[in-house]
Amino acid sequence: MKIKNPFILSSYISPEWFCDRKKETTRTIDAVVNGRNLLIFSLRRLGKTQLIKHSFHLLEDKHNFSTVYFDILHTRNLNEFTQAFADAVFHSLETDTSSLLKKATKILSNLRVSLSLDSISGQPSLQLDIKDAGIGSYAF
Repeated sequence: MKIKNPFILSSYISPEWFCDRKKETTRTIDAVVNGRNLLIFSLRRLGKTQLIKHSFHLLEDKHNFSTVYFDILHTRNLNEFTQAFADAVFHSLETDTSSLLKKATKILSNLRVSLSLDSISGQPSLQLDIKDAGIGSYAF
């Protein structure tokens, strides 16, 4: 695909079309590989999403990570979040059936859902937990 405009704003194309940001990319990848939390904050339209997608591309290519990107801005509750997450996982999987099953098994095997009751208020609590065998677990 030949691209005429070098300033693509709608989607991530490839590393060749990602402009500079080497220090930020290195820091992002380093944080993910080492299991650290990361906050990316800036004004609108300054390339945060493209930085994440570029980092994901490099993580998949060079570090053998499986990545899933989805935007939670328009989710209003846990059901919508869960649906957006499931849709993103489904769309990120390849169409090859054996590869699809392999990736789905890998992603879903690390997903844990727990339901508990608060001992004081009696309110139910739902916790979505993604466990990484090498690093620890991350709760949302």
